[in-house]
Amino acid sequence: MSPTQLSNSDWIAISSAVVAICALVTSIWQGYLSRRHNVLSVRPHLEVVVTSSIHGTNHLALKNGGLGPAVLDSVQFVHRKGSINILSGASYMEFLRLLALDLGEVEVRWYVPDQHSIVSQGESIQLLAVSCNENTNALSLKAAFDTAFSETTVAVEYRCMYGKIHRSKLDAFEPIA
Repeated sequence: MSPTQLSNSDWIAISSAVVAICALVTSIWQGYLSRRHNVLSVRPHLEVVVTSSIHGTNHLALKNGGLGPAVLDSVQFVHRKGSINILSGASYMEFLRLLALDLGEVEVRWYVPDQHSIVSQGESIQLLAVSCNENTNALSLKAAFDTAFSETTVAVEYRCMYGKIHRSKLDAFEPIA
């Protein structure tokens, strides 16, 4: 059968098949784009925030500035003298000894995140707080904290709700004078 011998109903059937195939391709493409959009719309973004103060309390925190919750996998402190995964309070004490902060003169509070802990959108969790007591000079503590963290990298690995792994790190914190 040659194209000149096709009837009008044959041409309509062929045209319908072409339109159906185009609709199928468009639907698959839209599904792909929708999935990509959904993944991006719940992407977390953890920031490592270090705050040093002459008023006596110095903080290290994780802040989720993204659009969805972050599921923590690991938190690691890397210093030129070594690296420590934060798994317990003893890990923090080991890290503070590594930094050579005089622990006798300060009050230390820490939070040990469980693996798979969740940091919600807009939430901040304080990992470490080092404060003065009555016998500590706040200015010298701030200087020691700034010096210690200027040689430290904080690396965090976390996942979004779709299981995609993300990494965030703060390299060599530089204090603001």
